[in-house]
Amino acid sequence: MANVARRLDVAVAVATRDRPQGLARCLLGILSGESLPRELVVVDQGKTDASGVVSGFDAPAGVSLRHFGQARIGLSASRNEAVRLTTAPILAFTDDDCVPEARWLTEIDRAYRESPELGTVTGPVLPLGPPTAGTYPVASREGSRRVTFFGYVPPWQPGTGANMAVRRDWLSRVGGYDERLGVGSRGGGAEDIDLVFRLLQAGAHIRYEPVALVRHERQPAHRRRATRRTYGRGIGALCGLLLREGDALALRVLLDWARLRLRRAAAGRAADVAARARGMARSRGNARRPRLRRLGGKATAPPRAANHAGAPSRSSRRGLELSPWGAARASRRARGWSTPLLLP
Repeated sequence: MANVARRLDVAVAVATRDRPQGLARCLLGILSGESLPRELVVVDQGKTDASGVVSGFDAPAGVSLRHFGQARIGLSASRNEAVRLTTAPILAFTDDDCVPEARWLTEIDRAYRESPELGTVTGPVLPLGPPTAGTYPVASREGSRRVTFFGYVPPWQPGTGANMAVRRDWLSRVGGYDERLGVGSRGGGAEDIDLVFRLLQAGAHIRYEPVALVRHERQPAHRRRATRRTYGRGIGALCGLLLREGDALALRVLLDWARLRLRRAAAGRAADVAARARGMARSRGNARRPRLRRLGGKATAPPRAANHAGAPSRSSRRGLELSPWGAARASRRARGWSTPLLLP
């Protein structure tokens, strides 16, 4: 497949940190694609050197595959370093716990060819592999319709950073990623939301392409909770930074976020009520079972209610992990931070 794949004038950037197996899986997915990038760069912030993983791949002709170790920690710093290390006019970003599908780059390229005015192309992020007990989808995007965004929209709607392509000139125009935000930074998250917000405010059009698909590794419950907390903190930090700059849209972003979280919390409470009702119905049925034993039947203890593999934890249902109040606290703290850390 790789021998006949088209080479595109695109740079793919993979952020990695101490996940060698995930990185190998991600690179295999990219290099097995229907179309291949001219440049493929791995920015490694791990304690263990991942250069051996990268050198284990025999890059096809026409593909420059490079590993770069970076001492600075933070997802935004990784993204910005990839911009500096590459020259292609379009950069496609993903992470080491993701696997792009075979048509990922083909669909991104098609979108830009059909609509040259686009600044950014995003796509779905769906769980990787079949469900397994104790693991949960994280940061999923499931839209199945092609949508073009421009002007103000809640900046988490167009897509997520693990499946995002951006024109280099638009990245330069808005200053790249703000290194105060993102996983590993003081802000904790929302570097992609911040970039989308600034791109839209600068006049960019963002296309969501439902066939440009990336798969994201499922996470255990504790990782899922930690990830969700960083989202809320990052939104708050973003709004605080915008308020410090005098951008009144920060209040709208924070209000939209609060509405989203409260709606989901209400839906979660409704799910709790339904689950309790089902549990009570089971209990009533099980209460009759001991009679069967006396008649020679088999009775068993009432089964404990199990949390569905895709169901949120109780704290998530109540909206605590991404609560508007946590975001507001982060917003107040961020107003005292230093000046932006952007691309020069």
